[in-house]
Amino acid sequence: MQYNDPHSSYNQGRLAANNPEYAALREEAKLAAESGNQAQATTLKTKLHEMEATTFEARKEAQRQQIINLGKNAFYFGSGLGNALSNNLSLGAMPRDYLSQPAFLYGQRFGDGLSIMVGDGMMGAGTLIMVPTVGIASPIAVPLSAGGAALAGHGGVVMGKALLEFRAVDGEYQGKESGRNEKHANPEAKSTAQQNYEKAEAALAKYKAESTGKSDKGRRKEIKRLEGQVQHWKKQADFPGDTHGRRGKGKGRR
Repeated sequence: MQYNDPHSSYNQGRLAANNPEYAALREEAKLAAESGNQAQATTLKTKLHEMEATTFEARKEAQRQQIINLGKNAFYFGSGLGNALSNNLSLGAMPRDYLSQPAFLYGQRFGDGLSIMVGDGMMGAGTLIMVPTVGIASPIAVPLSAGGAALAGHGGVVMGKALLEFRAVDGEYQGKESGRNEKHANPEAKSTAQQNYEKAEAALAKYKAESTGKSDKGRRKEIKRLEGQVQHWKKQADFPGDTHGRRGKGKGRR
């Protein structure tokens, strides 16, 4: 295929359209050949072929890197989504990870939104199970009603936790994206972040106290993870919003 041949007319045309130096050299080689100066024409054609090969390889490498980056982003997004879902559905039993990768954070954000929908669905399903058993005296009515109530209750707690996580992350995004010209941080999100910070700090202190004698490698890894949680929630709890930047007195917006 012409596309895969760096010296094809297709790729030569693309290069000439985007590289003025190549286009000028190509024209010079054409004039040298027409004037009968074969030595110069051959030298110029060699340079043209080198430029074509170099540009083609650079383009292939750029495409390869683009594919790799897309794969990485898909992986981080999926990891963040799964991490948020497992954390919300287990009510915190499965730890929530904190990575600075934007795709991971967006995945967690999407996972929190999905958790809200799942929790709402669990509440609806639990209610549907409970309603038919109300007032029915049978050996299966009580267990069904209890199971429905438990499912609805769990769904409500999942939904509430996911909402808090979603709002906390939303407050963090506001802080990162709004700069100095936006509103103060969400008070409810800050309060949630402060509570999570205190829990994370307590968990870190407890683990340090109880993990004496464990293998150094495993202990360092767990301490690093817990410290990451502490730093994450402290950052959210300390986020002040816009404290000084909407408009200065007597000055217009910059």
